[in-house]
Amino acid sequence: MKRNAFSIVELLVVIAIIAILLGLLFPALRINRDGISHRITCQNNLRQIALSMTNYHSAQQCFPRCFGSVGGQGVGSSGQLGPFVAIL
Repeated sequence: MKRNAFSIVELLVVIAIIAILLGLLFPALRINRDGISHRITCQNNLRQIALSMTNYHSAQQCFPRCFGSVGGQGVGSSGQLGPFVAIL
């Protein structure tokens, strides 16, 4: 005897397999999307730092000096703060 159609059980098994595969796929997509958003945030922060350094250079005709910290206070030997504080 020759069958031309799927039985209901076969159809339910195929739907269950597809649902399991989609269930495994969605968390991977979310993790990938989170990674992309973190990368974009980091790129935006670096872009903002570069823009602020350029603006500082335009106003002061030099880049901010980078002094090491003294006693963990972040203050250099000349009493000035580091470059990130200077660009703020």
